[in-house]
Formats: sequence, C-alpha cells, structure tokens
Amino acid sequence: MKRRRPLRATLTVAAATLALFLAACGGGTGSTTSSTSSDGGEVLVGLTDAEGDFLRYEVDVEGLELTRADGTAVETIPLDTRIDFAQLTDLTEFVTAATVPNGTYVAARLTLDYTNALIEVEGADGSALEAVAVGEDGTPLDTLELDVTLDNANHLVVAPGTPAMLTLDFDLSANHEVDLSTSPATVTVQPTLHAAVEPDPSKIHRVRGLLGAVDEEADTFRVLRPPFRSPRRPVRSITVATSESTEFQVNGASASGAEGLALLAEASADPAVPVVVRGGVDGETGTFRATEVLAGTSAPGGEHDGLIGVVVARDDTSLTVRGAALDRSMGALFVGEDVTVTWTDDVVVTRALDPNGIYTPADVSVGQRVRLLGTYAEGGGTAAFQAERIRMLVTRIAGTVNDLQEGEVRLALEHIEGRRPDVFDFTGTGSASADDADPDNYQVSTGGLSLDGVAADAPVRVFGFVTPFGQAPPDFEAVTVADYSEATARLRGRWAAGSGTELSVAEGGLILDLTDAGALRHVFRGGIATELAAEPAPTVAPENPDRGLFVIHRRGEPTEVYGRYAEFADALGAELAGGRHVAFLSGLGAFDPATQTLTARRIFVRLR
Repeated sequence: MKRRRPLRATLTVAAATLALFLAACGGGTGSTTSSTSSDGGEVLVGLTDAEGDFLRYEVDVEGLELTRADGTAVETIPLDTRIDFAQLTDLTEFVTAATVPNGTYVAARLTLDYTNALIEVEGADGSALEAVAVGEDGTPLDTLELDVTLDNANHLVVAPGTPAMLTLDFDLSANHEVDLSTSPATVTVQPTLHAAVEPDPSKIHRVRGLLGAVDEEADTFRVLRPPFRSPRRPVRSITVATSESTEFQVNGASASGAEGLALLAEASADPAVPVVVRGGVDGETGTFRATEVLAGTSAPGGEHDGLIGVVVARDDTSLTVRGAALDRSMGALFVGEDVTVTWTDDVVVTRALDPNGIYTPADVSVGQRVRLLGTYAEGGGTAAFQAERIRMLVTRIAGTVNDLQEGEVRLALEHIEGRRPDVFDFTGTGSASADDADPDNYQVSTGGLSLDGVAADAPVRVFGFVTPFGQAPPDFEAVTVADYSEATARLRGRWAAGSGTELSVAEGGLILDLTDAGALRHVFRGGIATELAAEPAPTVAPENPDRGLFVIHRRGEPTEVYGRYAEFADALGAELAGGRHVAFLSGLGAFDPATQTLTARRIFVRLR
C-alpha cells in the first residue's frame, strides 16, 4: 500500500473559499462530540474558490475539523467528496450539513487527498494539459492538511438561534507555481489557507443530491446528501426555501413558484430523485433560497448524463464543447478533450431567465455556456454526446472597454468563461462572414442597462447570452454589466531564479522592480488582467499599517504572519539584505492605474 504523507501548512485570517453556514436549527450528527438542538447548531458546508489559473483542480476533500477555544477538536464534517475548485470561482457548492456543539471555535483544519487528483492547466495553444501536483520538495502529493487559526476578532461562535458564517480560502492563484516545461506539467503546491467571517454575496450557491421531503405550506424542501463513497456514514440533508420567483424544471415540465413546488412534491413520491438547486444565502438568517431547481429527468444523474461546458465552435449539425464537466449517477467526471455534441430530432432547447421562450439548436452560438442532458459516449478516441435537452446558461465574458454608446459597449475580450478568445472559432457567427464576431472589438448589446460611470479602458465583466448563431452583430446580449475599475484588485508578480532586485522595502510600501519580472506582472480586477508597466514603479502600500495581513513564506520553512506592516517590512528587509530573493508577490486591495499603486489589505511574499 502506498504510504500517505500528510503535508501541513498554517496561516491566519484573510479572505474566502470554504464557507460554513451555521444556522442553529438542529440537524444531523457526525462530530466526535454528541449534541442536541439545545447545545448545537447546524453547519452547512460549502466549497468555493477565488479566481485562479487552472482549467481543473479536482481533489478529494476528506474532512474538516474545528477546534474550540477549550482545545476540543470536533471532527465536524467527514466530507468525503470530490471537488473541482477551478469550477467554483463564481459558485459556492454546498456539500454537507451536520450539527456541531455550541462554543467558540478558534481554528480549523481542511484535509485534501491528492492521490487521485486531476489537475489541468491551459497550454500555450489553449489546449488542456494534465499536471502533477508536487510538494515543495518536488515529490508527488498524497494528503494535504491545511490549518487556519482565527484571530480574536474573528472567532466562530456557535449558539442556539445565532447564525454564523466562516469562509476559508484555498487560494489557488497564490498557492501554486506551474511549470509547463516538464512532461507532464508540474504544479508546485505551496500551501496557505486564509479565513474571514464575511460572506461573498456575489456568488451563486448550489447544492446537489437526492430529493427529500417537500413542505408546500412552508415553501421548502430538503436535499439529501448521501455519503456516496462511504455508505456507512449518515445521510445529511439541507433545507431549501423557495419563492414565487423560483424556477422549476421537474421531469421535463417547467413551472415557477407554488406550481413548481407542487411538481416537486409529486416527484418526491419516487425514491432516489436527483436534484440540483441554485440560489443564494440570506446572510442574516442563514437561509438558502433557491432561484432554480432541476429534478428528476431534468437533472443529471437520473436517466440522463449531464454535460456542462462552453461552445468553442459549431456548424449546422453539431456543437464543439470544451471544458466539459460530466455528471453521471451523482458522480462527477471531467472530459479532457473537446466533446462533439449532436442532438435528437425532438431535442428541447431552453434558456435561463426565460422560462416561456421558444428556442432551437440554431440559437446556440460560439461562446455560449450550455448544460446538456442526454447520452455520453466515447469511441475511437472521440468524445461524443447526443443531447435530448439543451439549456443555454448565463454566460460570463470580460474585457476592456474600447468604445461605448447608448445601448452598446464594444470590448477587447479578455476571456469567455475563463478561456482566452483565441480558442474560439467564430466562423459563422455573423449574418455574413464580414460580421463574424471579432474578439478585439466584441459588440455587446446593453439595451436599457445603465452604463453610468463606465469609461473607455475600464475593465468590465458582462453576464448574458451569446447572439443566436449566424445573426451577429451584436455578438452578445447583456443581462448585467459590472464595472471593475473600483473593484477589489489582486496584484500578482513573479520573478525567475537569477533575477536581480525584485523590490525595495520602504516605510510607505513595497516598490516593485519589473526589470527581471516574468510574464506574470498583472493586476486582476474581476478576472480582467491589466499588465503593469515599468514606469511609474508599481507600489504595494498597506491600507492600514496597523491592521492587515502581511505574510512571508519561505520554501521548506514556517510561514510568518504579521498584523502590522512595520514588523513585516523589517522582517522582509532583513531577508533581502541577507541575500534572499522574491519569487512571487501578491496583494489584495484597491488599485490606482494612474500611479500603479495597490493599496493593500493583504500582502503575500514568497521568498526563494
């Protein structure tokens, strides 16, 4: 048997990715300490991640342990599930629910199993390259234990009737160094974990499982989360609230509100009905409220395979879908190559946000994100999918504004669903060949949406739908337009071994020298990259010198965390004076492009 070597890392409070929503309303058991509704609160566990550089980052999440102030370790959630963190940049995936004892919790440990990990990065030609995760010593990872200690201002308090939330961030962008020169590509994992008590209201929340009890009077239903890989563990359940605006698709029928909940109640008479729910969380009450519910044959995992991906090319008879996630019998598989999608003669095509719309496969164009139900097959090295249902999902694009006028904005595209524009074949998208979509001047119809405050060169993120195939321009119909000029920015820079001076430490901040910087020298706002110029010299200044998160990480040595910039600056200055060099730097805060200054509440430096 292969020996599993735990790798551990410790850090303190910062930002967001594993969300623990605690609503003190009882629930299942599963901790090492027994509890009842009077001495415990229900923990709803969700996983998400900040935007990173990976097409896939699929690992097994083995467990989450919380530590109370009195030293009691509570094996809160034996998660025992498989998660692709790279797919969760705009999504929080709820994975289980359990009861934890009341008390004040000061630390947490997340355990990840890399034994069967599937990690993919994008190659120079846009293709998916499989990568191997290794530790800082260069050996393949088995088990990774990530510890986080909560500071005095951010303890997690569990008490009856007192909702609470904790978010943990397995920061893919800062924790990994990718080497494409090896075969397969190598990803060096340099583990850190951050935490915060503030939720992220901008993300969609999702739960998948089996349909439980439906309460039409209370407008709620339960989603069961069976322990699929460990049947001896107890079944967890999550309560979902609905409203008149909740859209339902149940066994091929569509309805909303009470009518849709009635369809769900009728379906609940059958055992093992798969269900997928999307919605949001009320931060004050901890209630998960559904906006969309798929159940029975309308959800993957029942009679149909389910495929989610983005259309990168198409012709009159087929779609080419890339980045496909395949759901089969409630288990997730990921397809490493493009999938050729055809459809049956009686295929049903729908579009999110438009339950009464009438659509055909001709409405699905290049760049559109889709969810398919049908049959998946592989033969002769080709992945194929025959769709019985096609649903056009809200699609995310981002770029920099070239020009704008009433009802339209034109973008230099940065990405479509996280992928570079050059991986898409826009042939045939226009009403004539000269009208095919141009990623350097992508035309977005904004209709009556307000563009107040949006200016040329602004980084924007747009959510909406691609114009039907063969009907551009415009190329895209916007539902929302978000200006990220003032959004939280993440500055990232990387220097190769043998570089000269990477930065200098000043009382007011870190002054960067990009002379020997590599290709990564960017500020990201909403996933939109702005390359840093050499002049004026980029500066990373503390937002509050007396309160922040300032981290120095050395390969193979303990990580140092500082709450005051002066102490961090002294320690970093001493390291540089002693001959150490900076390999990677990231900062999180507000960016001023005129002065190239990031006013940061968090600074992370990794030394070589």
